[in-house]
Amino acid sequence: MPTTDDGQIRVHETSDRMSIAVAGRVTMHHSPAFWGRASSALEAGNGVSVNLSQCTYMDSTFLGTLLRLSRLPAAKAGATAFALVAPSASSRTLLTHMGIDRAIPIVESEPDVDPNATDWQPLDLGPSEQMVIQETVVHAHQQLAEASGPGSQQFKAIAAKLAKAWEAEKAKKP
Repeated sequence: MPTTDDGQIRVHETSDRMSIAVAGRVTMHHSPAFWGRASSALEAGNGVSVNLSQCTYMDSTFLGTLLRLSRLPAAKAGATAFALVAPSASSRTLLTHMGIDRAIPIVESEPDVDPNATDWQPLDLGPSEQMVIQETVVHAHQQLAEASGPGSQQFKAIAAKLAKAWEAEKAKKP
């Protein structure tokens, strides 16, 4: 899987598991579609693993989305219901700084998953409405504000401001 600055997310599904491979730089623009696919799988009772070995950068929204997924009741149901796989050095640094490495199981390999198999599908990011992106950003930053890592303090004020702006935007919509 080539690493690009644009970021790529690919999905491989079996009857009981979804594997997601992340490459390059992933941001808030990837997060709504990523959240939608992964949360649906978890809510359906399937395990989800996110391979970060080719991920070079995750913005705060993507990090918060990982944390939000790990806190879904279905993700808490089992040790392998939601896991991160083989984070790259830069990904591991971000996860550690935010304390996410203590909140989400990390495994170094994913048996029975061939990242080079031809049945991986690109995640369709689709056109995201501004309100959907804004909602995803708010929820992600609220999760980061509640994280136990040293970086969480900086997100408390950010999350409050984002939530206030989002509520104001929602009030404008008919």
